[in-house]
Parts: sequence; C-alpha cells; structure tokens
Amino acid sequence: MDPLSVRVDHTNRIVAVGGPWDEVALANGGGATVVVARVLGTGLIDHVHGDPTRMLVLTVLDRVRRGGTPCRMPYRCDTPHLKRWMEMTLTPVPDGTVTFEHRFLRSEPMQRPLRFALARPGAARGPAIIRCSSCNRVRDASGWHEPDAVRFSATAGAPPDPDAPILVGYGVCEACRAQVERMLAG
Repeated sequence: MDPLSVRVDHTNRIVAVGGPWDEVALANGGGATVVVARVLGTGLIDHVHGDPTRMLVLTVLDRVRRGGTPCRMPYRCDTPHLKRWMEMTLTPVPDGTVTFEHRFLRSEPMQRPLRFALARPGAARGPAIIRCSSCNRVRDASGWHEPDAVRFSATAGAPPDPDAPILVGYGVCEACRAQVERMLAG
C-alpha cells in the first residue's frame, strides 16, 4: 500500500493529504468526518486527543522544524481486530511546512476484538483507563498493558453492553515519551 501522508503549514493547518487516505479512513471506522475533504484546512491538533498527546505532537513539530532534519517515529494504529505497527517520518521544509508520512510495518491479530471510544468530558461514564496514543497500551490501576490482555470491568471503562466501545482518555505512557525524547535528542 502507498504510504499515507499529511502536510501541515507553519501554523499546523493541514494543507495536503496523500495516498489512499479516504480508503483507509473509511475501512477503519473513521467515517465521513475524517475524509480528505473534511480534514483539509483544519488544524492538526484539532484531530489529536488528550492534552499530553497534543503537547508531545507540538513539541515534536517544533524540534523537527528547528533541527531541520527528518525524524522517524514508531507507533501503533490498531483496529478492533489487529495490532498494527507503523512508522511515521516527519520531514521539515524550510518554509515551515512539515510532511508526515505513515508506513505500515506489520500486524498481528488481537486475542479478542476491542473497540475503544473517546470518553467525552461530562459523560455519565468517564474514562477509568488511559490509552497511550503512541503504543496503544492501556493503563489501569496496575500499570500499562496490551489492550487485549486486560479484562475490562464496568468500573474500568467497559460498558455494560459488550458490543459498545470501551471509553478511554488519551495520553502518552512514560516509555513512549522517553523513546520520543531519545529520538529527538540524537
């Protein structure tokens, strides 16, 4: 598959999208809200959930622009049935734009299907768990775990209806934050 790409201008507005964006968005449950026609001209940060994740994305963009050299970062982009390892390359241009290129590396099946949804502030069931925006592991009271290894209970984000998504908040685990810092430092 051709890589997906997103280019942002110096204000972090999305100015170009490349590759089979719409096909991938629709096939993975993104729906009509994330097709090219709906994301062009919007702020990149408007599509990033969780303050820790937003801060990390802004930090990475700033350092890549100031350093003037590309940066490669691994991450996960899971579906309900697959763990998918990806790599993102951020390439700065002297005019302040940055291109994000996303490449699929490999996948493996989930032990059981899982659907997650963003817990909205003020919702009746708030997020009892945090999902790392980089590695997709989830944090419960005992630490960070692969999502399909955790048994979610109604008090830990799982809905009473087993077909409903598990509500989560988004953040960045300590291991992923440290990995990004090492990549940016060297």
